[in-house]
Amino acid sequence: MLSCPECWEEIEIPPTKADGYPTDFYLKSLVEKLKIKESLHMEQICKCFNCPENPPAVVYCLACNDFLCKKCCDSHKKKKALKDHQLQFLSHNYPVSKDFTVDQLASMMDAPRCHAHPDNTVKLYCCTCKNIPVCHECISRDHKGHRLSEVSTLANLLREKLTKKLQILEKVDNAMYLIPCQNSEGQAPLNAAYKDRIMTVKERIKDVREGLELVKAEKENVREKILSSIEEEMEEEIKQVKEKYKKIVHDLECKTKEDFYSRQDALEKEMATLLEELNGLEKNETEFILLKEAKKDGYVGTQTTTLEGVDSKRIDNLKVVASGLLVSKNNWAAVECIPAINAAVDNLIYDINKIQGTKYDNASNVYARSIFGKDDTPKISEDAEKVVTIEGNQVGGRITGIASSGDGNIVVTGRYPTGNESYIFVIDENGKKIKGNNLVSSTNRPWRYCDYLTQFKVASVCERTEVGIYDVRDGSYTGKNITDVISSWPEGREVRCVATDNVNNHILVGGYDSRDVYVFDDQLNYRGYSLTLPKEIRWPRDMAIRGSYLLVCDRDGKKSFLTTMGVSTIKVLHELRKPDSYDWRPVSVCIDKSGFIYILWQAINRPLTTKRCVVVQYSQNGRQVLTTRPVDGDAQCIATLDKDEGVKLLVQTWETGRLYIYGLL
Repeated sequence: MLSCPECWEEIEIPPTKADGYPTDFYLKSLVEKLKIKESLHMEQICKCFNCPENPPAVVYCLACNDFLCKKCCDSHKKKKALKDHQLQFLSHNYPVSKDFTVDQLASMMDAPRCHAHPDNTVKLYCCTCKNIPVCHECISRDHKGHRLSEVSTLANLLREKLTKKLQILEKVDNAMYLIPCQNSEGQAPLNAAYKDRIMTVKERIKDVREGLELVKAEKENVREKILSSIEEEMEEEIKQVKEKYKKIVHDLECKTKEDFYSRQDALEKEMATLLEELNGLEKNETEFILLKEAKKDGYVGTQTTTLEGVDSKRIDNLKVVASGLLVSKNNWAAVECIPAINAAVDNLIYDINKIQGTKYDNASNVYARSIFGKDDTPKISEDAEKVVTIEGNQVGGRITGIASSGDGNIVVTGRYPTGNESYIFVIDENGKKIKGNNLVSSTNRPWRYCDYLTQFKVASVCERTEVGIYDVRDGSYTGKNITDVISSWPEGREVRCVATDNVNNHILVGGYDSRDVYVFDDQLNYRGYSLTLPKEIRWPRDMAIRGSYLLVCDRDGKKSFLTTMGVSTIKVLHELRKPDSYDWRPVSVCIDKSGFIYILWQAINRPLTTKRCVVVQYSQNGRQVLTTRPVDGDAQCIATLDKDEGVKLLVQTWETGRLYIYGLL
C-alpha cells in the first residue's frame, strides 16, 4: 500500500507500477498548459502548413491536430466530410500574447485512449467496471450488457456528489477548530445554546412522529373510502362496465399510494436527520463538559488549534484539488479523478470524526473517575443472576433467535427437531411461556431468527425465503415469501440473519454464502435496493445496527467487523478483536442502550464435551475489549433486556433450552 502525500488516500500499488496510479488532474493540467504555452512561442507551430506562404494561423482543428489560416479555415468549414471537426479559434493577434485558461487547454486535449485498444478513442465509460473508459470495440465484446454512461452525464453526477462532500467537509472542518478553542468563560452560553437546540429538536421529533401517525391513519381512511365508493358504483353498474371500474380502482390506489408514501418518506428522512442531529448535540454537550473538567485538571491543553493526525495542509490540499476539478470543463478528467477525490474526502471526514469521537475516549476512565468518582462503563456480572429452562422446549426444539419486547418480556424463535415446523414464543424472566405460535414452513430446515423492531413488534426470518413481523401483544404473525416480493432473488439462496434499523423502521435480511443484504420496510415491502458488504466479509451470520454503522458476525470467516452503512458504498472501519489465542468464530451480536457492543464467540475444533463459549464486551466504537465472560458452552444467541432496575444481558442455549440472565453493573 502507498499513502498519497497530498490527500492521505491509501491505494494499492498497481502491477503496472507508475502507469497504474490515479492521475492528479490539477497538477497535470498545469504541466500541459505550460507545455502548450511554450510551444506557441515557436514560430513554425503558429504558421499554417497547408499554404505555401505559411501565413499566421487563426484556428486549431482538434480533429486534424493542426493550425489553419483564415483561408484554410473557410475551406475547412465548407467541406461536408469535415463539417463535424471542432475548431478552436485563436487570437487575431499573435497567439503567444494571450494567456490560455485551463478550460481552453482542456478543449485542445484529446479524449483518453481505450485501455484495451490504445489506437481507439474512448467514447463511453463503463459504470459496471468502476468507470473504465471504453471504445466501440469494447462495448460490443468485453463490456456487452454492462451499464454504460456518457462522459458528460457521469462527470456531472460526480461533480454534484463531490460538491456535497465538500460541504460536509467544510462543516466538519469548522467543527474541528471550534471544540478546542472554547474557553471556560464561553462554554456556559454555548452549552445553553446546545440545550436549547436539543429541546427544539426533541419537540420537532415529537411533532414528526405525530405527523407520521396521522399520515398513516389518513392513508388507510382515504383508501377505505375510495374502495367503498368504487364498490358501491360497481354494484349499481351493469356487468359490461365492471372492467372499467377495476381500472379506476387500480389507478386511484396507485395515485393515493404514491402520494402518501412520498409524504411518509419525507417525514421519515426528516426524522432520521433530526435524530442524528440530536445524537450529535448530546454527544458534543457531553464532550464539552469532559473537556472543561479535563482542562481544570491539566489533561488537555487550552490553546490547541489542530487535532492530532489531521493538519490544515491536508484539508487545504483536498480543497484546492477538488475546486480545480469542479471549475474545469474537462469531463474526462472529472470522471477519472473525482472518485479518488471523493474517497479521500470520505477518509478525511472519517479521520476528523474519529479523532473528535475518540480524543476523550482514550482517557475515558480518567475523566470518569475525576468527574464522577468511578468508572461509568457497565461490566458484565461475574455470575448469572438467574438461570431458567424455557417452558415448551422440552420436546427438543433448537433455539436459534432471541429478542426483547417492549413490555419487558422475551421472544425466542427456533425449530422442532423433526418435520417442517418452526415456532415463536413469548416468555417471562422465569422461562414461563405466555403465548406462542407454531408456523409451518415449506422447507425441512425451518431455522428461524428474530430481532426487536418497534415497541411491540419483532422482525423474523425463516429459511429459506420467509420474512415476517410478530406482534407480541396479540400473538399475530404476518409473513411473506421473499421470492414473491423480490423478482431478482437468486434461486437457492437462504436467509440466515435479520437486523433492524429502529430509526427508519427498516428490516435488513442477510443470506447464506452471500454478501448481499436486502432492505424491507415495516410493511414488508422491498425498498428497492440491497447493500453489498465489503470483500473482507464472506457472509453475515448475525448483524446489529448502531446509528449509521453496521456490526457483522462473519461465522465462516471467523471475524467480526464494524462497517459503514451507506447505500452506494459500504466500507470496513475495523475488525473487532478476538478473545484470546483459541480458534474462535462469532455467532451472535447485540448492543445495549448506551452503545456498548457484545459478541458471543464459540471455540471450534474442540470435543463436544468441552465446548467453550465467551461473551466479549467492547467499547462503543468497538476498538477496545472491556470485559470477557465465559458462558455455557451450548450458548447460541444473545440479546439485551431493559428493566426498571437496569439493563440485563440474555444468553440463550441451543439444545438445552436454558436462559442465562446477567446483570450489567
